[in-house]
Amino acid sequence: MLLEIALFLITAFLGVYYWITKNFGYFKENGLPEAPGTFPFGSEHMWDLMLRRTSFLQQFDGLVKKFKDVKCFGIYNFRQRDVVVKDLELAKMVLIKDADHFIDRPAINLDGSKIESDKIVNYFLTQLKGEQWKKVRTLVSPVFTSGKLKMMVPHVQKCAENLDDVFASAADSGEMLEAKAVFGKYTIDAIATSGFGIELNSFKDPDSLFRQTALRMARAEGYSSKLDIVKFFIMIVAPKLSRLLGFSFMPAGTIEFFAKIIRQT
Repeated sequence: MLLEIALFLITAFLGVYYWITKNFGYFKENGLPEAPGTFPFGSEHMWDLMLRRTSFLQQFDGLVKKFKDVKCFGIYNFRQRDVVVKDLELAKMVLIKDADHFIDRPAINLDGSKIESDKIVNYFLTQLKGEQWKKVRTLVSPVFTSGKLKMMVPHVQKCAENLDDVFASAADSGEMLEAKAVFGKYTIDAIATSGFGIELNSFKDPDSLFRQTALRMARAEGYSSKLDIVKFFIMIVAPKLSRLLGFSFMPAGTIEFFAKIIRQT
């Protein structure tokens, strides 16, 4: 019995290994510079991201420096092949001139999930494809016109005044402030006020339900689990298995919380 189990596990591992690594070397074979992929996460930026050695916004910084003399280069996110465009003119062609050829975005496969949060996430622009993406983008675009953005300024200004009060108080008392924590609170307040219509002051009330839920959703430091990496890996590699195990893309109750606020306001 133990032998059969061992053989099954070895076979399963080899199958996953082949499925993930079979695309590695694709860009190099086709004459494009690439950041080599290694099992299981892919290129080095994904290793840094999955092991929380860098942030989502900074994940490409190291690679951009390594490939400073090229207009674009290939990377591997797990088994997925992606191209990072560095050249501004080339980026304009992709995003503007030839945008109709670059509609779909890489997405997590959440189709068929019965979890409410996954159903909501599946309607994000980053998840939608084809004509459905075009329709939703048309509906969302007016929200980001210059006029609408200007309407948000007074709300963001109020949050900035709260931030200014914190700086003034720290200057008077000589208190040392942690920049990441301070600006994190300011960011959450600005989003809550301008995006959800909720007046929030995380400097005075850092344990508010809104802030705690936002931190859980973003899996901020202290609000995440080491198992999140395993769950995310399974969702990428074997989405059907992840649904069978009941894994959700977002922590339970987070997306539902913000969806409820939007419906009520």
